[in-house]
Amino acid sequence: IEFCVYHFLQQGVDYILLQNNASTDNTLNIITEMAKNDSRIIVYNNDGDYHSSEALSFLAEEARKLKCEWVIPFDADELWGSTNGLKNDLKDIDEDFVAVEFIFDNFVQNKKHDDLTTMNYKVPAYASDHDIIQNRRSWVEAGPVVKFMVRTHEYIHIPAGSHMYDRDNKPYYFSEDFYAYHLPMRSYQNLITRSEAGKRLIDAGYDPGFGWQNQRFYTIMQNGELQKEFDANFEENGKITRRDGSVIELIRDEYVSTQYKNFKLSKGN
Repeated sequence: IEFCVYHFLQQGVDYILLQNNASTDNTLNIITEMAKNDSRIIVYNNDGDYHSSEALSFLAEEARKLKCEWVIPFDADELWGSTNGLKNDLKDIDEDFVAVEFIFDNFVQNKKHDDLTTMNYKVPAYASDHDIIQNRRSWVEAGPVVKFMVRTHEYIHIPAGSHMYDRDNKPYYFSEDFYAYHLPMRSYQNLITRSEAGKRLIDAGYDPGFGWQNQRFYTIMQNGELQKEFDANFEENGKITRRDGSVIELIRDEYVSTQYKNFKLSKGN
């Protein structure tokens, strides 16, 4: 989370609004300390159940109250940016466009190291959701996923997942000048936690398309193949071995590792 916040500050944003939701690790202490040292960081704490859409929409409304023009609904494992920095490049978007949309890329964790300095590869192409659900492809190949930045407005609403917004009938700008990099650093325990979340969705009668990734993980766990799924999402020698046994070459990209090294240097490490 600290690296993520650092990266967005380097992109020139005016504020970073963070909502901690009943975390059990050291997240709240970290972001509270960061907020003490930087007035651009504002922390909200919610000890209740997590509802993605409510949380995102609340933060978007808070951004509007702060007179921000744009909302960037990012997750803690994502780095968004542009060539000249988000703040500078968003200023050049024609005022007729209410949003900017773009595709984000999945980076792949190294199988032997969990340090971001070794995250030097991203997936070259996307698989269909159907292929992934049928276990022919690895989860890290999911996509293409659309991300967006939207202009603030009264009664702003961001649906769960933050892949769409409530002004779909308004003109938007699709751009290759902006990027969003997803860093799915996942422990095996995290995969179990997501599988358990998938079971709750199934038990509650949700459609298979809602939270399909977690529902898929639960099915895989039931089949005793969670370790195989875990291994299929990690890079080794610039390649990943899919669930079906096929091997794909990844694209070398040192953006994440370089940014992380800069972050460590900024902390004197």
